[in-house]
Amino acid sequence: MEQNDLLFIWYDYRPKSRFLCINLGYGVVQWLREQGHFVAAFHIGTTDDNEKLDGIIVSGDSFDYILAVDIVELSDSIMILSSLNRHLNPDGIILLGMHNRLGIKYFCGEKDPFTGGLFDGPENYLFTDNKPINRCYSQAESRRMLDQAGINHFKYYSVFPDLSAPSLIVSENYLPNEKMGTRLVGRYFDSTHIIMHEGHICDALIENGIFHQMADSYLVECSLNSVFSNVNAITLSSERSKEEAMITLVYPDVVIKRAIYPSGIKTLKNLAGNIDYLKQRGVNVVEGHLRDFGYEMPYFSSESANTYIHNCLLTDVELFIKRVDDFRDLIIQSSPIIRVSDDTGPILEKGFMDLVPLNCFWDGDHYVVFDQEFCVDELPLNVILWRTLIIIYDNPAYQKIVPITFFLERYDMIKGLESISSIERSFINSIHCMTENKLSSVNPEMIKENRTRLEGVNIDLYKETCFSDIYDTKVYVFGAGNYAEKFISMYGNELEISGIIDNDLTKWGKVFCGFQIKSPEVLTKEAEKYKVVVCVKDYTAIIEQLEKNGVTSIGIYDAHYIYEGRQSSASREINRIADNHSDHNYTGRRYTVGYISGVFDLFHIGHVNILRRAKERCDYLIVGVTSDEYVRTRKNKNPIIPFDERIEVLKSCRYVDEVVGVPYKFCGTIEAFEKYHFDIQFCGSDYADNGWWLEQKAWLEEHGATIVFLPYTETTCSTMIRDSIKGSLETSND
Repeated sequence: MEQNDLLFIWYDYRPKSRFLCINLGYGVVQWLREQGHFVAAFHIGTTDDNEKLDGIIVSGDSFDYILAVDIVELSDSIMILSSLNRHLNPDGIILLGMHNRLGIKYFCGEKDPFTGGLFDGPENYLFTDNKPINRCYSQAESRRMLDQAGINHFKYYSVFPDLSAPSLIVSENYLPNEKMGTRLVGRYFDSTHIIMHEGHICDALIENGIFHQMADSYLVECSLNSVFSNVNAITLSSERSKEEAMITLVYPDVVIKRAIYPSGIKTLKNLAGNIDYLKQRGVNVVEGHLRDFGYEMPYFSSESANTYIHNCLLTDVELFIKRVDDFRDLIIQSSPIIRVSDDTGPILEKGFMDLVPLNCFWDGDHYVVFDQEFCVDELPLNVILWRTLIIIYDNPAYQKIVPITFFLERYDMIKGLESISSIERSFINSIHCMTENKLSSVNPEMIKENRTRLEGVNIDLYKETCFSDIYDTKVYVFGAGNYAEKFISMYGNELEISGIIDNDLTKWGKVFCGFQIKSPEVLTKEAEKYKVVVCVKDYTAIIEQLEKNGVTSIGIYDAHYIYEGRQSSASREINRIADNHSDHNYTGRRYTVGYISGVFDLFHIGHVNILRRAKERCDYLIVGVTSDEYVRTRKNKNPIIPFDERIEVLKSCRYVDEVVGVPYKFCGTIEAFEKYHFDIQFCGSDYADNGWWLEQKAWLEEHGATIVFLPYTETTCSTMIRDSIKGSLETSND
């Protein structure tokens, strides 16, 4: 079942009913039939189809439920609605999915689904050259259309973010009691023009009483006898894997969580067990019961913990810090600590990944926990705490009040943050599944970029030309933070970096990455040709500053942007190199540029084998050699052969075309691909089932490359040689 089938599956249908489905996907039709219902289904979209509606349905035939999408938007929708009403049983229900031309997503920059234009719906198609035959309507307009069709009793549900991917459905008689900025993730057919975060805007819409009028879409429940569902809100976690995909139904007195697929029953049982475990640990929980129809909990009217913490941040910083400390104590209380890792900190016996403010209430004195579906054995406490901080800091403006680094330092998380965040990402990836839905989300950086374009700054050009003419001129790096560190680490050894400049006068004179930080005033005294590479996240004001001061050669380095072409002083066009040493009996696919990285300490036959096999599969092989610091901190050992000598050893190998150093802090697959744009990465087969490596493989394949796992030489490895040397030394000492 796809996401666009989920709009109707939450409803409590009567057994063995008769259904008429119009413009619905195969998944929901099949699902209804599997439930024992009779289903007639077809699509309409043209005038001819509409005129045939009464002919398709047998005269006098009637239905208990009529489910339809994309018919209110048709030019002759009133006629269609009238026809549907005639074929409804006296106690029947019509459920209509419809777009809202005043949906908040269209004000944020989503294109109209019928015209493809910006702001056409909010302007009521005033400036549309060719008036669309089919179009969106507002809630007030669609209400009038229902009345004209003879449908006099109906109830509206607001749908976010789209009919094809519903994640939140809210009754017209109810308002969410939590911050939408965290809960609602906008998803769009075209994200290139999105200029606002609709979740944060929804918080203001609720406060000002216009939340439902500006819903992204609607589901309308129509009844001849004025009997409607009493559900207040529905959340659908359909983006998860089948085992974890859930529907949560909020009623006036109870909350029911149901599995979307049969395999999800196991998750509901885990939820019940996890809540019992937390209760035994002394954690305040919302107790529930496992029923035949799902997991049932009482409705809890207290304030969301996430909303409460945000309010503390905005009104009382000291209380905010205390409440975050209290939440950390809650995580510690949830499970015994079995050991402490030097890298990731305390390890919990059982880690509840959803023990975050979104899944807690604040009752005035304590946090009260609910919805704990996921439990991971031996999980670092700081992984849950990192998830908590990400959720709390969903608005970048909060960083200006209390920076997130305050808590990272307070809880000693900085050293192991890379490992912590990697574990958190792996968990998210493990419960989410890829869907065929064409919608995409946007992050704050994309929104800033889109708004910057509106201000007339050619961001795309500055990004695209960041590395143009950079290898034969002086370079000034603007910024002294994470982006600048990554830029210097990855490209500094190939560039003529003249210095680092920053607007923060408290940084002037300090040394960063081996360079003294100076005022931007130094540019006014520079007589030679130079280029300024802006290495900060919020670059709009800096670009305007540089342009105002007459700087003409500017580049923007975005640490999350994939630049086209190879970013290296070496030739951008790698010539095909004849492989005189390869086994020409290899008949598999050959790639142009290959990449492999490693320590390559105590160079041995295992290294030779994997390099030979890699070279057999590509025309040009780049070998990345990790630093001594990497070996000491990541491998917990000292290299026998120093970094510079390991580089020289690899340069002498006939299977290697280019040897490069791998920056210690930016040593991952993604960073290597950003710089070298290889077609294939090679790795030993001993990592073929490693979750992290499989994630990297999936990421590369999304960007046109891949990973191949080559046979691992089991008879010889550096560890075996080390042990042999150590044993020989011990024997000689005896």
